[in-house]
Formats: sequence, structure tokens, C-alpha cells
Amino acid sequence: MPDCKTFNRYRFLALAALAGIMLASGGLNGTPAAAELVDRIVAVVNDDVILLSELEQAMAPYVERLSAMGYSPEKEQQMRYKIREEVLNQLIDRQLTDQEVRRLGISVTPAEIDSAIERVKEANFLTDETLREAVAQQGYTMAQYRENVSSQILRTKLVNQEIRSRTVITSEDIKAYYESHPEEFAGKRRYHLRSILLPRDLPDLARRQRQVDDALEGGAPFAEVARQYSQAPQAPEGGDLGEFPLDSLSAPVRQAVAPLAEGGTSAWVDTEQGYQRFYVEKIRRSEGKPLEEVEARIQETLYKQFVDEKFRSWLETLRQRSYIHVVK
Repeated sequence: MPDCKTFNRYRFLALAALAGIMLASGGLNGTPAAAELVDRIVAVVNDDVILLSELEQAMAPYVERLSAMGYSPEKEQQMRYKIREEVLNQLIDRQLTDQEVRRLGISVTPAEIDSAIERVKEANFLTDETLREAVAQQGYTMAQYRENVSSQILRTKLVNQEIRSRTVITSEDIKAYYESHPEEFAGKRRYHLRSILLPRDLPDLARRQRQVDDALEGGAPFAEVARQYSQAPQAPEGGDLGEFPLDSLSAPVRQAVAPLAEGGTSAWVDTEQGYQRFYVEKIRRSEGKPLEEVEARIQETLYKQFVDEKFRSWLETLRQRSYIHVVK
């Protein structure tokens, strides 16, 4: 007895032959052959087929955006081929998961579909009428839309049953993520800055810059030099600007300040106000979030990462044990 993959090869040849007969004869009604290809098989996935019409419908939104990008005909052809490959692979994966849904007897009720549609309407501030209009604009009927929602629910149930239920996030996983992402949880650095400002239109700008440089290199306190030479309103306060998180500073200032430690002084920086030198009075880290406060969020992040990784692995295993034949 032939194995499953051999049987499916025979089945593909039979389906392809039938498609060829229909194309050559103009269909099953004996009408003359048409001059154009109506439809054909682009992939066989175990006992199911994917048709060219299905592929083109799935590709349509991407092709429409591609056409608007203004690529040369050659480049557009290359991009279109790449889109075709990626979308066909997505359809094959979807077909495989749908087959697993049927094999495992997973089902969905009309009430679950209704509930999912209501959540879509609520999340997007849609009434029943505006949802129907949006569905029609995408070229679907409500029956087709409900079928799509049903398929999505079934696939979610499959993932929950086959993958999520077997995914465990430990406290060690959560702690390791917390400790490896200090920029996310440990709080932001805040820089207490002073500056010396010299406007660009200052008549003796170069001489004033040299005087500032000589005074600082001679060991004079930055605040004193600022009081003597700075043209900014904060000069009487020793050029005190206050405290700032690094990401709130303009790009040139941020690049000058970021490498500095406490007590460090920057070179001259060309800013919107004029030429400035900055002094880091103090660096303070704002209070971070304790592990207990962000534990649930980290767990959800890790859960999604693990599920995505396991789903890709599970899908690859499913592909390896399935019969898949792609017709270019």
C-alpha cells in the first residue's frame, strides 16, 4: 500500500490532469476552450489545494501598495515575485493549521464569532452599519467576514491547545529578563547641567571662547566662569540650567553630554541659541520600577516570545511531515 505522501502525489497528478482537461475543453460543459486561464492549482497541501484565485486575492492589498511605490517595471516584477512567495507560504501555513484544527476536532460556536465581532467593533468604535461598510469596501460579504473570524478563532484555539498550554515561564526567566533590561526598568539618568553661552553674532566671539577655555583649563570653577562670560539669562546663577533626562535634550547637546561623568565639561557645541559649553554638576538616576511591579508585564512579554518561537518550530515540524507541492 502506498504511503500518505505517495498517495497525495497521485492525487495531485489527478487534480492537475483534471484542471488541464477543463482548461483545454473550456470546462466540463463541452464549450470551446477559452483564450485565458480561469484558475489553476498553485499548491497542494496534503489533501487540500490552494488555487491561483485564492493566492491573487491574498496578494491584492500588497500588490496595490507596491504599484503605488513607483518602482521600475523590472524592480516591481522582482518585488511582486517575492510577495507571491511569502503570501503563498502564509497560505500553506494556514492550510496546515486548518487541517490540524479539523484533525483535533476543534470547533467554534456562532456565539463565539458574535462575541469576537463585537470586540472588533468596540475596539475600533464601529457600529454594525459602519462595520458592514468597511467589510464591503474590502470586497467581502458579511458571511465571508464571519468565516474569516471563525478561522482566526479556531487557529487561536489550536495555538492555545498545542503550544500555550505547554509553555511555562519560571521566576528565573522573569528575573533574568528584568536584570538584562536596565534601560527599561531601572529608571532614567537625569543630568544636572550648567552652561556657558556665547551668541554667534558676538563681535569678539573667538577671543571670548579662548578666554573661557583658558579660565576652565586653569582650574576656575565652571560656575564662576559662567557668571563672568556667559551671555545667557542663567549667567548670574552660574549658568545653572536644571536637571534633564538625556532623551529630552537636543541631538547635539545629547551627544556632547552623554559621555561625560559628574564634573565633566564638554567642548563647544553649536546649538540653536549659540555656542555653548556644558558642565555636568550631578547625575541622578530616577527611581526605577521594582521587579514585583513589572513581573506580570515581563511574564506576558516572555510568554509571547516563547509561544512565537514554539509555534514556528511546531509549524516547521508540521511542514516536514506533510506533503506540500508548489506549482510555480
